[in-house]
Amino acid sequence: MPIVAGYEVMAGAMWREGFALAQQRRGLAPSTIERRDHALRVWMVWCDGDPWTATTAEVEGLIDTRRAKSGTGGVSAKTRNVWLSTLHAFYAWGIRAGHTDHDPTAAIDRPKLRRALPRPIPDDELAAALAQADALMCAWCTLMAYAGLRCAEVAGLTRERVTPELLCVLGKGQVERLVPTHPAVMVALRSHGMPRSGALFVGDDGRAFTANRVSARVGYHLRRCGSDATPHQLRHWFGTKTYAACRDLRVVQELMGHSSPLTTAGYAAYSRATAEAAVLALAA
Repeated sequence: MPIVAGYEVMAGAMWREGFALAQQRRGLAPSTIERRDHALRVWMVWCDGDPWTATTAEVEGLIDTRRAKSGTGGVSAKTRNVWLSTLHAFYAWGIRAGHTDHDPTAAIDRPKLRRALPRPIPDDELAAALAQADALMCAWCTLMAYAGLRCAEVAGLTRERVTPELLCVLGKGQVERLVPTHPAVMVALRSHGMPRSGALFVGDDGRAFTANRVSARVGYHLRRCGSDATPHQLRHWFGTKTYAACRDLRVVQELMGHSSPLTTAGYAAYSRATAEAAVLALAA
C-alpha cells in the first residue's frame, strides 16, 4: 500500500482523536482506547488515509494479512473478532458524527468463538514467581492472584481505594467493584510502600505505570521464573481458587467484575478430583 500523504495523515489523526474522545465519554478503559487507536493507525495506512470510501473487501484483506504472534498462520478467531469489533465501532461513530453513511464491516460475519477454558497458573509457578519478585513485582502479582485484578486495574489503583478490609477496584467501563483485601495483599503493598494519596505505582519519571507496561513486565518476570503463564492467568488462578472455596459462581462473578456468569465460567476451573468422584459414584 502507498504511503499516506500529509493531508490524509492530518485528517486521519483528527478522526482518530474524535473517536478516542467518544470512547472516553463512554467510559472505556484507557488501555482499550489505546489498543483501538493502534488498530486504526494500521487501517488508515491500509486504506490510503480515506476510511470513508473503504470497501468490505479491503477490511477482509487487511485482517487476512495479519499474522499470529508466532509468525505462522493467520490470526485466531478471537483476534479476527477484535479487529472487526474495533472497525465496526469506528464506523458506527463515523455514521453518528456524519462522516459517512456506510459501514464496510456490516456485511462481514463474525467468526465463531470457541468456549474459553480456565487457564490458572499452576500453584508452584505462582509460588516461584512471588518468591523471586522484588517488592514492586510482588505487589503486582499478589494483586492479580489474590484480588483478581487485571493489568489495567493494577495500573489504575490509587491509595484512596485501598483499605485493610476492602479494595475498591475501578474496572472495565469505569464500573466499581469491592474485593475483600487478602492479608497477603496488604503485606505486599506495605512492603512496596504506599503513598498518602494518588497512584500506588509510579515509574522513575513520576508517572503512573500504564496497563501495557504492567503486562509486559509481569510477563517477562514470569518467563524469567520459568513459567509459560501470561499475567492474565494469575487472574484465572484467583477465579479458580475463589470458586473452589465458595462454590458460588455468582459470588465469583462479582469479585471479578464480570457482567455475565458465562464469562466467569471461563475463569473458574472446576475441581478434577470432584469431577472424578462424581463420575465414579455413578451406579454400575
